[in-house]
Amino acid sequence: MDAKKPISRAGRPSAEEAQKKKAALLTVAMEEFANVGFEAASLRDIARKADISSRTLYNYFADKVALFDACISQSGQLMILDIGEYQGTLLERLTHHTQVVMAQLAKPDSIKTARIIYRESGRFPELTAIFKRQFEQNQINPVADLLVEAGFDAENSRKFAAHYVAMAFGEWQRRVLFGGATLTDTEIAAQSQQASEIFVKGIGANQDQDFCGCRP
Repeated sequence: MDAKKPISRAGRPSAEEAQKKKAALLTVAMEEFANVGFEAASLRDIARKADISSRTLYNYFADKVALFDACISQSGQLMILDIGEYQGTLLERLTHHTQVVMAQLAKPDSIKTARIIYRESGRFPELTAIFKRQFEQNQINPVADLLVEAGFDAENSRKFAAHYVAMAFGEWQRRVLFGGATLTDTEIAAQSQQASEIFVKGIGANQDQDFCGCRP
């Protein structure tokens, strides 16, 4: 007589399976938000496209704002550069960090998402809060950390970091707001280098003109 085969029982997914399912959900949700906007996005449609139930979606995220926040956070994680992993001068490290961040921001979904925030934050102030937090975490704080390691005090480092970010990412922001071709890798490299040199050395460092009136 054949031995009885163990009965396969459906149960809770393993932690690894749950993590994969959640990651797939975020990918689908990011695409949906990017394509139709925050207001028009439907959690039911997102769940269907991710091949999960609406109940499972709500087990992960309480509402659409929480899901959108998670999508932005996941995208932001790709920008984070451990400043200890890249050695060099302040100029070199600042240039490298800016290239990493700008390359992620230049991706189509990132641009679409940024436009959603600019366009819909007036009706949904929660989006402004999400964007502000991500902006601080992924753009201001890493630059401030670089400056602190270079010897600046913490308070001034945050102020200088805000000025640098406004300059370094200004062209990206203009293209998001007013349209234009996506920044190419060559443009990203040139913009990162130029912004870092101006910030570290000063605008007149490689020029013959006396911009500041300091030369005799």
